[in-house]
Amino acid sequence: MQELCLDANILVAAFTPQEPQHSVAKKVIQYVLQNSIALFEPAVLCFEVVSAISRKNSAGDLTDDETTRISNFIFQLPLLLQWQQDILEKARRHARELNFKNIYDCTYLAVSMGREIPLVTLDNELLVKGRRVYQQIYDPSAFLTRQGIS
Repeated sequence: MQELCLDANILVAAFTPQEPQHSVAKKVIQYVLQNSIALFEPAVLCFEVVSAISRKNSAGDLTDDETTRISNFIFQLPLLLQWQQDILEKARRHARELNFKNIYDCTYLAVSMGREIPLVTLDNELLVKGRRVYQQIYDPSAFLTRQGIS
């Protein structure tokens, strides 16, 4: 079974048509589902996604029905939530080493590095800084290209 870690921003973009990266993020989710890829994620993912779509709902970008549908769909994904103490410690260490303001983004890095699996993100800061310590970080287009998908 293949494994992957997706930043919360991939899920948010995939479910929000107004997002500039909607199409490519949606292709990543389709790839995950079509290939039965296990998503190893920091537990914070669920809270980040639901928080972001709730903000979009409040701003009028998503209806109440869309928000509920997205929240429900998140739990249908092949998520294996990670919340071990060493992940938090590694994330804290990476945040300090790479000069991140908080550790949230670095939890994705810690999970990916710990399992030696690719991390896909739309966060340019995470892409650039994270590559100093881990090479398997991709934006969605680069990830899909590596999989032979255009």
